[in-house]
Amino acid sequence: MAFVSIPSVVFPHHVVTKGDVERHYRAVYGDEPDFEKYTNVLQAANVSTRHLAISLEEVRQQRNSFKFTQYAVSVDLAARASEKALSEAGLAASQVDLLIVSSSSSYSLPGLDAELVNHLHLRPNVRRLTVAQAGCAGGVSALIQAMDYLRAYPDARILITCVDLFGSAFFANSDRDMGTMVFRSLFGDGAGACVISRIGDTGLQLLDEWQHTLPQSQHYLRCRMSRGELQVLSNRDLARAPHAVAPHLKAWMSTFEEWNVRRPGFLLAHPGGPRILEGLTEQLGLDQTNTTHSWASLQENGNLASVSILDVIRRTYLMSPKPGSDGLLIAFGPGFTTAAIRALWL
Repeated sequence: MAFVSIPSVVFPHHVVTKGDVERHYRAVYGDEPDFEKYTNVLQAANVSTRHLAISLEEVRQQRNSFKFTQYAVSVDLAARASEKALSEAGLAASQVDLLIVSSSSSYSLPGLDAELVNHLHLRPNVRRLTVAQAGCAGGVSALIQAMDYLRAYPDARILITCVDLFGSAFFANSDRDMGTMVFRSLFGDGAGACVISRIGDTGLQLLDEWQHTLPQSQHYLRCRMSRGELQVLSNRDLARAPHAVAPHLKAWMSTFEEWNVRRPGFLLAHPGGPRILEGLTEQLGLDQTNTTHSWASLQENGNLASVSILDVIRRTYLMSPKPGSDGLLIAFGPGFTTAAIRALWL
């Protein structure tokens, strides 16, 4: 078992509303034949506000300063989130035994983990683990890695830090294909952190975990650097992937006796987008009320990739389920990968 402290979530300072994006689309794409399609995609995304590390004015002026500041912004956000999480958990930096960092939008050597060791003044001998290129599944995957580590080292105190800036990366990208426009309409930037340990008697307790990679699905979603930009390559099969995973997910869930007679008491789902949330609740026989926090996170922050699940957990702490309720944490990512955790609320 593992207890999750209330996560901290921080954002860059550029706040962008749907109206701001609509005006940006009109200024950039207004004369193009697919302009109406672009705005329809934006409306369907269900994202009202989000935070970006780059302003839309900079995007329009093609300054591309984001390419040069992306890593520095990632380090700053990750450090801020980590410091806040440690403070709220009452844990000193010197008490951290393992640092797990999840990020898929920043590429650098040394990595964010090494930067955080110095920024946070962690012990020089702290263990470090990175969860990279996991995309939207990165947050839940990091929690699973922490659960595994606690089985081997039950007294360990683990700091998980997630940071992704896909929102700015997709706006800075000059591509106009519909796949890119979908991601541009969904994603925001942010960082989050939490502390995992076996110490606790209230809140979110992690019990069992499951990971699954859908065979021959690597082409469903790819991101690669091209012309100095992060390019998105998505396949139509991506929208149907959660449905393809559903039988495997249900088979794992059926191994727990209580879920053979009733549905999970709560569902903390990564807010990948409206289709993801709607498809997931449909497959599990739930409704939108079971994913209230996920929908709120999507609407207020957009898809934050690895950070989103920490925002959903934070919201659940502020409006928690009934003590004793069991539930499911789940996220989908490239690969096509599913990461899920059975949990208990105490």
